[in-house]
Amino acid sequence: MFAFYPNKQITTGEGGVVVTDDPDLAATITSLRNQGRDDDGVWLRHVRLGYNYRMDEMSAAIGVAQLERFAELVAARARVSGWYEAALGDRDWVRLPRVAGGDAVDWFVYVVRLAPEIDRAAIMEKLAASGISTRPYFAPLHLQPFYESTFGYRPGDFPVTERVAASTLALPFSPMLTEDEVAYVADHAVVLAMYGVGWNTTLNVPSALDERARVNMQKGRSRVLLPVGDGVMPAPGTTCLLTATMGRSMVSIGQLVSLRPASP
Repeated sequence: MFAFYPNKQITTGEGGVVVTDDPDLAATITSLRNQGRDDDGVWLRHVRLGYNYRMDEMSAAIGVAQLERFAELVAARARVSGWYEAALGDRDWVRLPRVAGGDAVDWFVYVVRLAPEIDRAAIMEKLAASGISTRPYFAPLHLQPFYESTFGYRPGDFPVTERVAASTLALPFSPMLTEDEVAYVADHAVVLAMYGVGWNTTLNVPSALDERARVNMQKGRSRVLLPVGDGVMPAPGTTCLLTATMGRSMVSIGQLVSLRPASP
């Protein structure tokens, strides 16, 4: 079974296909797709309860064109995955999807796992404010309303599933993404994870900043640049606007009501 939803490796806009080497199963599926009609060609004769799952010819034509570009599309997705790996692979607060040696993956989403101390909801909110859409992917199936009401599942029934699901985050992913766009997403995620998220909060700023970051403290017309390893800090309680330059991106973290160095 192959799905052709828009975020898949190839798409027809919606729909999918089922493949089988069983002719009886193929006939049944064909009938189910076509309102349960018989395969004898008799007009509007229904032999089973079926569905209207027929794919229109225009959608099928899109799928054929996509198949002709399949190798190109798969390679483009692999490049995007590689850019994320290069940008985030050495961070200890995020766990990336990895491919075992010798295996091949046809990527269709790129889902990372955040460390327990990372506030996923806050990260998502701040990324959205910078035009970066992310999703919690997937919610535990047993906590879907239908399963809770039908089978009586409750939070805590599958603690490992729930712990993992609470940490997963789908990042923007498409064969059309450029290296600069991936860098924009990764730079924002790094700065927000390292230096905190949220407005009007106390921020713990390390005395030795990440080697790839510069933090600008701005108050009025005055700007203080904190270079790598520089322990100079604004006075405690200073209200200032904090931005961080990470890689190629300038990330606004927020207005801080107080500022203090991180505890040793």
